[in-house]
Amino acid sequence: MAVPGLNFPPVRILSTLDRMLLREAVPPLGLGLVAFTLLMVSAILIRPTLDFMVEYNVPLSLAGKLFLMGLPQIFAYTIPMSMLLGTLIAFGRLSSDHELVALRAAGYSLARIVAPVFALGLVMSVTAFLINEKLAVHLARQVKQIKNQVIERKTGAIRQEEVLILFKNPTDRTRWVLMADRLEGDRLYGVRFFFFGKRLTDDWWLRAPEAEWTGNDWKFYQVMISQQQADGSTRTIKHETMEVKELRLSSRQLRVETLSSEERDFWEQLDFIRRRALSLPKKQVLKELTELYMKVTVPFSAAFFVLIAVPLGIIPERTTTTTGFGIALFLVFGYYVVLIASIRLAQAGVIAPLAASLIPNTVVALVGLGLIWWKNRRG
Repeated sequence: MAVPGLNFPPVRILSTLDRMLLREAVPPLGLGLVAFTLLMVSAILIRPTLDFMVEYNVPLSLAGKLFLMGLPQIFAYTIPMSMLLGTLIAFGRLSSDHELVALRAAGYSLARIVAPVFALGLVMSVTAFLINEKLAVHLARQVKQIKNQVIERKTGAIRQEEVLILFKNPTDRTRWVLMADRLEGDRLYGVRFFFFGKRLTDDWWLRAPEAEWTGNDWKFYQVMISQQQADGSTRTIKHETMEVKELRLSSRQLRVETLSSEERDFWEQLDFIRRRALSLPKKQVLKELTELYMKVTVPFSAAFFVLIAVPLGIIPERTTTTTGFGIALFLVFGYYVVLIASIRLAQAGVIAPLAASLIPNTVVALVGLGLIWWKNRRG
C-alpha cells in the first residue's frame, strides 16, 4: 500500500552498467564451461568408466550414473578456465565494437568496468570451491560404495574396507602396525596389532576377532597376545578383554584412513597428513600439504583470471571464440607451470606449503593489475 508523500526510489543491487557487462560475460562463460568440461572429461572420466563397464558388465544406465557422479570433481578446474574464456570474449567484443571507448568517454574508469565481472569471478570461485569440497567428496564416496557393491555382486567376493596403518614415532623410535579386515561403525573385525619397541623384548603383537571404540580407547575382545622373550621364545596369553593405549586413533580417524584423497574434505585430509607427518619423509609431507592448500587456491583462480583476461581482451582486433579459447589454453598452461614449480619449491623446503599454494594466484593478480593500470593510463 502506497503512503502519500513517501515515494522511495526502486532499490537496484546492480546498475545498468553491471547488468550489461554480466550479460556479455555469462554466455561465453557457459560455453567455456561446456567446452573445457568435455575436454577434461575425455581425459579423466570416460576411459575408467568404460573399463569398469566392460569388466563387470555394468548396465549403461548405471555407467551413466557413475559418469555423472564423477563430473563435480573436475569443476574446480574447469570453472576458473571458463571464467577466463568468458572474460576474454566479452571484453574483446566490447573493445572491437567501441563500447569500451564510449564507457570511458562517459567517465567510467577501467577498474569500475572490471568490478562486476570480478565479482562474478568471486561468486564462481566460491561455487567451484564448495562443489569440490562438499559435493565432489560426497559423490566420490558414493561412487566407491556403488562400485564395491557391483564387484561383490558380480564376483561373489565381499569388498571389505580393509584397514592398514603404519605409525613410526621418531622421538622414542617405537612403531606399530594396525591391520583389520574391515571397519564398521565403531567396530573393527579381524584385528591384528603389532608393537615394536626400542628393544626386541619390548615387541608384542595381538590378534582379536573384534575391537570396539569406547569413546576414549579401543577395547579388544577374545585377545591372543604374544610377546618376545629374552631367550628368543614367544609367550602367548589369552585375555577376554583388553584395552590398547598405544592405539590412539578414534574410529572416525580410522575411517578417514580407508579413504582416498578425493574422498576426504579439506579438514579430514589436513588431519590425515598431520598424523602421518612423523612417519613420512619430510619432502612427501610438504608436497601433500601444498597440494592440499591448492584445493582451496585453484578454485579461487577464477576471480584472479578476470584481472588478466580484461586487459588481454582489450585489443584492436576482435577476440573471437577461437582466439579466446587459444589464449585461455595458453594462460592456463602458464598457470599450471607456475603451480608445479611452486609445489617443487615447497617440496624442497625453500618456501612454506601455504606460501607456495598462493604463488600462482599472486602472479596472475600482479600481472593482471599491472596490465589494467597500464591500459587505464593509456586511456
